[in-house]
Amino acid sequence: MPERVVVNDIVAGLDSEEKQRSSCAELPQKSSVTTEDGSSFKVRLYPNAAWATRQEALIQKIEADVRTPRLVGRLDRYLVFEHMDVGPVHLGEGDSEVHIGRFLGRLATYTDEDMTAEQLDVEFRDWLSVLAKVGFLPNRLRRSVIDRYEQLRPVDPQICMDYWDAMPHNFGWHLDEFVLLDEKHLRTSFEGVGLVKPSILLDEKEFDSVIRGYEENASSAFYRRSYSFLRFYYWVAALYFYALRDMDGVKHIPANPRLRSYRLGLMREAGAGLFRRAVEELFFSVLHPWDSIIFYVNHMLEPLSWFNVLRRATSGVIDAEGYET
Repeated sequence: MPERVVVNDIVAGLDSEEKQRSSCAELPQKSSVTTEDGSSFKVRLYPNAAWATRQEALIQKIEADVRTPRLVGRLDRYLVFEHMDVGPVHLGEGDSEVHIGRFLGRLATYTDEDMTAEQLDVEFRDWLSVLAKVGFLPNRLRRSVIDRYEQLRPVDPQICMDYWDAMPHNFGWHLDEFVLLDEKHLRTSFEGVGLVKPSILLDEKEFDSVIRGYEENASSAFYRRSYSFLRFYYWVAALYFYALRDMDGVKHIPANPRLRSYRLGLMREAGAGLFRRAVEELFFSVLHPWDSIIFYVNHMLEPLSWFNVLRRATSGVIDAEGYET
């Protein structure tokens, strides 16, 4: 049977309400379908066909180097994958951090001549507009953020494929192969952005292993040289995706400790002093009173540094449900 027909049949098996919800969402949704013959498939429901087409092209570009569940095909805004039985990846077990680094390093070898730094600059400004719209970043600080971005951005950065959530929960083991499970975080961006999240959330030994794996396939020189810029860029990107989740109705996004930390870091890097950051945090808390109560009660009353709060949020000590960017 032609794969196009198979994809049509699988998408037809989706719940109609699920299709409707995903069409109104800002971020991709995930579903599963089991056909009459017992075959199981994962279906990624993107908000629009253009996004789904972009992700399909990225997957097809790397499929010779990166193991993923087989992409059966695309129908409009739906991507259909074969179900794959996988074992979980855990930090500190085997060479999981090295494998994550190798994966990011392989992606860095895929340059994109069609994407320019100027296009990414425009996208960055669009993100700031969304952050101002939902109140995650004061519009009065927008000019300072843009100015700092322009100061930090390298003159001639490398543009390549990347992955923006390179943490263990997005990977699995299948017959001794390291498998990428979640394609939606694939991007074309500045080289090294995908290393920032592991650099924040992993300890020094774990991240050293990631870098060791990365350097088996690509140089980390640009990442090391441009870390301040890449972290600044990642903070805005992460806040943007938190904003989209908030727009999708995900509860308690403003209570997220990472969001709070990234906001404060972004404002500090943009030149806001301690008093200004404290005032902005107060304004933010007034705008989101119940979420702020949850945040301060659950996180700030503990004798932990910001870094340990973030570490605990991913280790399961603090429930990380809904915290992923």
